[in-house]
Amino acid sequence: MKETKYADANHDGKVDEKDIQYVKDIINKKVDRVWIKQTYNKTEQEIECAYPLTSVCVAGFETVTVIKSIGAVDYITCLSGLKGDNLNPTFYSDVYNLPKVGPDAWNVDVDQLSKYKVQAIVAMDGKSYIPNYQTFEQANIDVIRIEAANGLTSLNGIVTLGFLFDCVEKANEEMEFFDGILKDIAKKLATNPEDKKVSGLFVTMTNYCEGVSTRSEYTGTMEIAGATAVADDNVWEGKARKQFFIGDEWLLKEQFQADFIVHSRGLGLGEVDKQAQWDTYSVYFKEMNAYKNGNYFLLNSTLSPVLRIAFMATQFYPDVFGEDYAVNLVQEYYDKFITNVKDFDAKTDATWVITADMVKT
Repeated sequence: MKETKYADANHDGKVDEKDIQYVKDIINKKVDRVWIKQTYNKTEQEIECAYPLTSVCVAGFETVTVIKSIGAVDYITCLSGLKGDNLNPTFYSDVYNLPKVGPDAWNVDVDQLSKYKVQAIVAMDGKSYIPNYQTFEQANIDVIRIEAANGLTSLNGIVTLGFLFDCVEKANEEMEFFDGILKDIAKKLATNPEDKKVSGLFVTMTNYCEGVSTRSEYTGTMEIAGATAVADDNVWEGKARKQFFIGDEWLLKEQFQADFIVHSRGLGLGEVDKQAQWDTYSVYFKEMNAYKNGNYFLLNSTLSPVLRIAFMATQFYPDVFGEDYAVNLVQEYYDKFITNVKDFDAKTDATWVITADMVKT
């Protein structure tokens, strides 16, 4: 039969009967190391790591959320330097008092980590996370990277960690939840006439305009939410994103005057100063038609990408989805998967979007 991408399960360079036995041994929990494929800084890697995971250090708020959601929070021994407003004591009550072994969310100090017996560091896939990973590998501490923030590939992180933490059943339940949302959004969008379809521009960080969906997963999520992207690969010079500064002219051209501008920002969990956020980030786009028409909005990147899609769809097509469609899904998500937060009201206990009608423009 044709050899597949994962056929060489034991990673010895050959596809033979030993691979079949190796997979059986994984299923029967007779191995303590497995090979996984992961992405780091947009480059695919193959790494060997401990299995199952029972003690880890975690870097990245989104990574913590995935581990919590699959029921593996008890296996978190310590954290990178997660702190500040984003580490809300209510939402992160189950990890809030864990040891912090790094200066910030992206880094872990090898000397501090040596005080704790961990099998691995689980971090986000971006290049800013655990840049000194070779130091930890030399200390026999695996560095496992997952995608948890960008687009639908982020769902891979749920599956991978569900397997590695032996929390497959809960991970599958979460995957079914998100899959159901995507199918429902597609079904509802199918009823929307083509001439009613909106256009959109997706913005990340402070002032980076995301490129075409083949290069930017953020733009891809916006398209799944039913908007046609105005990004142009030639203007974006074949890159995933292009920075726009006040005084630049290129984005002000008619072809980029989208119906909506989605600005993804980490608004954290809990209270947020909506006016301060708006004043800081909207200033770059005040000359755009979307802003002038009240269709520029901030979207909380703390949300899972699928829930972000739901909020975008709600903003784009309120008559199709209804006012509470997305926030009700957030409520369901917390009720099912983030169980440490008690008496949670998705409508009042956090800010998921900031729209023009919420602030002084």
